[in-house]
Parts: sequence; structure tokens; C-alpha cells
Amino acid sequence: MDGGSYPMQDKSRQVQGGHMPSAPPNYVANVHQPAGGIIQAPVIPYNNEHVEQPSGDTVVLIPSQATYISDYMSLSICTCLCCFPPVGIVAIVLSCMVGSSIRDGDLERAKIFSKWAKYMSFATIILGVITYTILIII
Repeated sequence: MDGGSYPMQDKSRQVQGGHMPSAPPNYVANVHQPAGGIIQAPVIPYNNEHVEQPSGDTVVLIPSQATYISDYMSLSICTCLCCFPPVGIVAIVLSCMVGSSIRDGDLERAKIFSKWAKYMSFATIILGVITYTILIII
């Protein structure tokens, strides 16, 4: 055995110089350590501000505004199949437009399409009930 090598050292991991590679030379730990030797929590940049993360605690950042917008697709499909198909197809198209508006990032337009998809689905139910009632009476 030579000075600092181990007897069962894996020879396949050695580099050309015959020694094991060490840590990268420019490695810097992500810990801020002031002169007193006390380790501070890392500083996380968020929206061009610095937020102190307490050590040992989990920090969850929640957006200030909820972005879930219902597309009423299942309601539109059910009302189209069961009630009044001509208006139900319009409800399905409006439901599809909700999804495409959300993917484009236009949340205001998605809310409008969502509202109209719901209205058209309810109109489909009402027209279907009226149509089936007239068909039963006649």
C-alpha cells in the first residue's frame, strides 16, 4: 500500500494521473457564515426582493389570486347528448374556448367563456325539458 490509498479502491474510477478526483475547484457552499461563526439561513431572491428563509421550516409561496376557472365541459357534453343538441354544441364550443384562453394566458376572456358555457348548458337543459314536454303532450 502506498501512503493514502485504500487496498480495495475501484481502479475504474481513477483518472489519468492515478489518483481519485476530488471536489470541483470552484465549489462554494450555499451557506452564509458571518465572522462570529453563526450560520444564517440562506437568502432566496423572489421578485427582485430578498426573503429570509427560516432554517428548518418549510416555506410555501402561494399566488395571491386563484387561477382555477371551470370550463363546464362535462355539463356541456351531458346536456348536448341528453337535452337539446343544437344549443348543447354551442356550449361545448364555449367550453373548449375556456381551455384555449387559459393556455393563452387570457384569464379574463376565459372567465367570460366559462360563464357563457354555463349559461348555454342551462339553456340547453331548459330547452330540452320544454321540447320533451311538448313531444309527450302531442
